[in-house]
Amino acid sequence: AYLEEQRLQATIALPLYLKVADTHPRAAEAHAGAARCYETILVRMRDKKLPTVEFEQTAIKSLKSLIPDPKESTERLSITQTETAVHFAAILLLAEPPQFENAEAILQTVIQSTAKVDEADSQRERWLKLRQRAESLQVVAMAGHGHPLEAERLIVSLAKASPRDLMVIVERLAPFVASQNRQRQLQYVTLQLHAIELLVPHKKSLSREEQDRLEQSQARAYLVTGESGKALEIYEQLATASAKDANRQREIAGILSEATAKECSVLAKQCWRRAESLSKQGSADWFTARLGVITASVKLNEQADAKKLLAVTKLLYPELGGPELKKRFLELEQKLGK
Repeated sequence: AYLEEQRLQATIALPLYLKVADTHPRAAEAHAGAARCYETILVRMRDKKLPTVEFEQTAIKSLKSLIPDPKESTERLSITQTETAVHFAAILLLAEPPQFENAEAILQTVIQSTAKVDEADSQRERWLKLRQRAESLQVVAMAGHGHPLEAERLIVSLAKASPRDLMVIVERLAPFVASQNRQRQLQYVTLQLHAIELLVPHKKSLSREEQDRLEQSQARAYLVTGESGKALEIYEQLATASAKDANRQREIAGILSEATAKECSVLAKQCWRRAESLSKQGSADWFTARLGVITASVKLNEQADAKKLLAVTKLLYPELGGPELKKRFLELEQKLGK
């Protein structure tokens, strides 16, 4: 199992780890290995946008029995139990919906277990790495459990956390940054920007995909805080780098379409135009992009251009892409008619 895990074959390693009997002398190490594989597989599934609910449930059920319940036990965890607990907590935070309260309780137990590590302990470095990861995950758990101030105090102490652990904070705070509660949204985005500031100096140690996600998170955070100039600088770079990627152009355009700054609408229109040119004419994606171009034109007070483009679209495609899209086109037409 360990060999397959080292070969990055987590899906092969996992069932092998699970075959190790609980009575075996190395059962605890096998449990930790299984926990690592469960998290690795889940992250890959999410990256590929695969359905994860069934796998999450299996992972949680499997790992729950491998560590003491923090509500019922105050005993210090062994190092293998600690590793299992850290990965279990990470999975709870990735779950849909995330189990913030349970994760926070488990991580608190981990942090307590790693609080006093003997200088002579041969596993000292492993203990310290587990503590760093637990504290990174604890920021997310606290924020999700409604304790953003405590999370902010903790994040200040994470300057030495690994880049990937900081990336965990940045990415897993993203859903909270989209909160409709403005006060909480600003608290979460402050946490995220703190993590980003710590991470930027180590950006080159991340994969290209991770760097890309970091830039997107940073740009989105700047939009939330009203720093549209900083956000646009990043979005312009991302849009230019992905000029032939229709999905990315739609993604950037959609985000910028929600902003109020004129410069955001200008770039949104450019991205919608690119997405339109890269989509099959008459397809749902094409109509969505065309609608985006017209909407951006309206926001930019280019009413004549918007009316002309809408009239041509109606003439060529009277059904305007189907009932749902047609309704949106007609609502826009009513606005233009006023």
